[in-house]
Amino acid sequence: MSQKNVDTLYHSLYTEYYNLQDESFISDLNIYEVFRILDFTETTIGKQYLYHTICTPKTKIEEIEKIEETLSYLHHNKILESSFYKTCLKIEDINTHFLPELIYSNKLTPPKYFKWAWILLSIEVALILGCYFYLPILFVLLPLLFINTFIHLINKNRLYLFKNTYRPVNKLLNASIKIKGSDKQNKFYTTKVEDSIKSLLPLRTKLTLLSVADYFSTSELFMIPFVLIEILKVTTLFEVLLTKSLLGSINENKSQIGILYEMIGKIDVGFSILKLRNSTEKWCRPTFTKESKSASLINIYHPLIENSIPNSIELNNKSVIIAGSNMSGKTTFLRTVGINNILAQTLNTCFAKEFKISLLKTITSLHNFDNILEGESFYFAEAKNLLQVLDSNIQTGYLIIIDELFKGTNSIERTAISKGTLDYLHKTCGIVFASTHDLELAKLLYSNYDPYHFNENINGDEILFDYKIKKGKLYIFNAINTLVKIGFPDLLMQDVKETFFQLEEKYKRSNNHEILNLSLK
Repeated sequence: MSQKNVDTLYHSLYTEYYNLQDESFISDLNIYEVFRILDFTETTIGKQYLYHTICTPKTKIEEIEKIEETLSYLHHNKILESSFYKTCLKIEDINTHFLPELIYSNKLTPPKYFKWAWILLSIEVALILGCYFYLPILFVLLPLLFINTFIHLINKNRLYLFKNTYRPVNKLLNASIKIKGSDKQNKFYTTKVEDSIKSLLPLRTKLTLLSVADYFSTSELFMIPFVLIEILKVTTLFEVLLTKSLLGSINENKSQIGILYEMIGKIDVGFSILKLRNSTEKWCRPTFTKESKSASLINIYHPLIENSIPNSIELNNKSVIIAGSNMSGKTTFLRTVGINNILAQTLNTCFAKEFKISLLKTITSLHNFDNILEGESFYFAEAKNLLQVLDSNIQTGYLIIIDELFKGTNSIERTAISKGTLDYLHKTCGIVFASTHDLELAKLLYSNYDPYHFNENINGDEILFDYKIKKGKLYIFNAINTLVKIGFPDLLMQDVKETFFQLEEKYKRSNNHEILNLSLK
């Protein structure tokens, strides 16, 4: 299996059965790329469980506090750490990726020939006994053995595929048993885990029998025993009946397998978080307050960006509207706030000096695309996406992150709709972080939103971005100068400047109380 396919399995199989794929923040906040950076797990199960953890923010502070209790226990339990890493090496198998599909999918469907196995075996026994009294019955027995051979070969082909499922189950069971002695406080090896192991022990016996039978096919030295064993299997339909029993056991014990899967996943994820914290000095534990519209985010940065510029922002009963040119850092800052809020609620770890905020569910609207096949315009797609936010049982308790509302419509309607929408979200939800290119919008939102901005500087032929957020409205505009510096035609830029100065004079006349600091030359 290629590395690309393996990576896909990490983040698709497990989450699929929890209906997480429709969460917009997964794509908006580059969750999978963040997962790759944060991943210090040692097992495939751990990787799948870590991704699931990041995609499943906690909804109660008590749940987040339990994360830290678990981390503290793991940090001081070197015996468990040593035992786990020795054990986890034996869990690894390329087929381990498919465990979630086994655990969380529908029951495995038995093939139709299973129900004939006992009947054929019974007839076969009766005919063998009959041969003792009447030898010509042997001619009836031979066709039956051909039928048995046919069923055996069909089952062997199916069993070859089925081995992808049962092998990691056996390894998972053995590894779980070995955890018991090193988990002195039974933080992971709970009564539920022990009961699951007891339920799965008969399954392990069946898996071992199949493994032993396979062993004789691995070398030419065992060719004669292998042939004799195959004849015995055909005659007794042993392998078919064992496969039938094994399939039934797995269907009955899916939840028990899932309990062991989650135990290994939780341990691996716990040690992974500890390694993550040790890999950087720039992290903190979040502080959750009861003030739903206040926040103190000090020196927060994005884990995906090398040498990321930290930024700080403090709010007191206000939301945030951010202005700035393209590439100046607006959208990256929005993602930085969003991903840190997610990590606060899932790993109890933030990339910041201080991350103090109430427990807010993250809702994002950063990626909106028109849909040609369904005949949807960019504006309509954006409106539908935002409607999902408005229909999300809106109440105080949300952190809503929006990048440039209603880009797909005219400026007058855009400003009106954006102003109404952002005020509504602030009053009914919690805290809103929104970006805009609209000069009027920050002015209209002054009662509920603190204005912030990013800007760039032009030094000779260079366009310099400091990526630092600054409080206040944006009055310095460099978009036209940027086009000049990168070489747009002089005739085109002359037209642009003339039009700009006309619009500037019109703007000043209608806003004579505002002073624009324009840097056009």
